[in-house]
Amino acid sequence: MSRRTHLANYTRDTCSLSEPCRKQEQTATLLALFAGFVAADQWYAHHWILAVLKSQMIIFIGLVCLGLWLHGRRFQVWGLTLLEWLIRGLIALAGWWAVDLTFWIVGGIYGTPGCPVGDDGHQD
Repeated sequence: MSRRTHLANYTRDTCSLSEPCRKQEQTATLLALFAGFVAADQWYAHHWILAVLKSQMIIFIGLVCLGLWLHGRRFQVWGLTLLEWLIRGLIALAGWWAVDLTFWIVGGIYGTPGCPVGDDGHQD
């Protein structure tokens, strides 16, 4: 197999991906952009651990909001008010969303089911 054929089969470069894989990558990137804060891209790409962890972050933020609503801003957990926990959770979620979106756009980090993730390093 020539090097060119090898790269056509194993890279995530949009020029080299098959049409179904390219569409899956585009869908995952759009999901990351518009619904990445709720882990839609990770669920779509079957990255189960990342999807569950990001979903737990959403649950944490929701519980903090519920605590704020029920107990007000003065209630503290481990020396921080609920409002401070909420701000920290939102900052962490925004950072995670930005990193995930960057990984989808740049490519070579995340993959979708049945499609390759970057060059596996074989030389002909």
